[in-house]
Amino acid sequence: MSFRRLWSFLALLSLPAVATAQSVAGTWTTPAPRGAVVLTLRVSGSAVSGTLVGNGVTMNVKGTAEADEAFGTVEDGNGTASFTAHLDGARLMFSLTENGANGQPNAASARELIFTRSAAGASAAGAVAAAPAAAPAAGAARAGGNPLGGGRGAADPLEGTFVSDELNVVVRRSASGYGGVLSLNGTDYPFTATANGTQLSGTFTVGGERYPFQSRVAGDEMTLSSGGRDYP
Repeated sequence: MSFRRLWSFLALLSLPAVATAQSVAGTWTTPAPRGAVVLTLRVSGSAVSGTLVGNGVTMNVKGTAEADEAFGTVEDGNGTASFTAHLDGARLMFSLTENGANGQPNAASARELIFTRSAAGASAAGAVAAAPAAAPAAGAARAGGNPLGGGRGAADPLEGTFVSDELNVVVRRSASGYGGVLSLNGTDYPFTATANGTQLSGTFTVGGERYPFQSRVAGDEMTLSSGGRDYP
């Protein structure tokens, strides 16, 4: 299945640093073991479309654009994934999550890619050669944390796994900020967020729609709020 081949290929990608941009529209590249993955995005009004090409597979991208962000689906007829993309300074942060049999994103399959805008006339091989060294992968063990403990490292009280009777929250830190998964009643909802002290503010995705949430951490406890309800 071509989708599965590309998905396995994306799992091998590193997280390089990137070049300059003011819009998600354009041609973007990220290095990979078998040559660059190329993301082409076109924006017309609030609609975004394009292609994701790598490992001999071409997939169609379609969704919605809002300012310097975009979200939607990636598919090739044999499988579908959900994506979110946003500009982080000069970087295009692209999060891809494979959809399960129920049509909902499978958080365990999430991949975060960082793309470089392709220079005019530059080949994909040239873009790979010019890419700086990879950044640490999201979720990697950090100084001061117990890598076997399954909880938060001492260096970052926001990162880790928080469990309640209703809601489980997994928070990971990456070069672009924070991301992870909210799990409610057996369904996973991927999210992205930014931090302010011991608080997170972000959005989670449900069927292409995004909803805001806030959380605050005090000691070993997190309280997450969304839609007028608090989840301790």
